[in-house]
Amino acid sequence: MALLVATAISAAVTLPIDNIRTRMIQLHKQAERNRINFSTISQVISKALDVETHPLSLWAGYYTFFPQLFIYAYLTVGITNAFSESWKRKEGLLEWQI
Repeated sequence: MALLVATAISAAVTLPIDNIRTRMIQLHKQAERNRINFSTISQVISKALDVETHPLSLWAGYYTFFPQLFIYAYLTVGITNAFSESWKRKEGLLEWQI
């Protein structure tokens, strides 16, 4: 349950940053083909709000980003726990010490 809450919060915080970064990379990659080019992060945010006309436009893709981030976090925690528990058992620690 704690991992779900942590994933929901981290997805809500990092998704706008990822969307801004992606927009800046894509627009500068093909600058001659794009009508909207940005030079600052504030321009990205203002144009996203102007063009897409929704205050939550920077959170587009949350429902696909959340499961991806949850799987990554679950595997990271699981693999780290498996290795550390294995190393502690090899050192001869008792069950209550692990």
